[in-house]
Amino acid sequence: VDDKFHGDQGTYHWSDGDEFIGEWNDGERHGKGAFRNADGSVEFSAYENGQAKGEGLRLSADCMTAHKLLDGEKKSEMVIGEAVTLAKEKFGFDARPRRK
Repeated sequence: VDDKFHGDQGTYHWSDGDEFIGEWNDGERHGKGAFRNADGSVEFSAYENGQAKGEGLRLSADCMTAHKLLDGEKKSEMVIGEAVTLAKEKFGFDARPRRK
């Protein structure tokens, strides 16, 4: 809308390898989304005007560790199974570790 991202689902790729998949409003991340860092770790959060707000979670690239987030800041470690369930139930993303 007006040359800005807007809608229920969109993906943006940064030149450094980061990407965001989720909801957009007026060109900003706004709503539920997943931010995949270039290092392979992923953060699931709710966003308001481009900023992570409230409770979220972060999974390491190897899916061996998970942390609770508060407003985008790492707070405490959590069990992987709990993190996978939270990613699905709260944010609507499949965060199961991929088998090689």
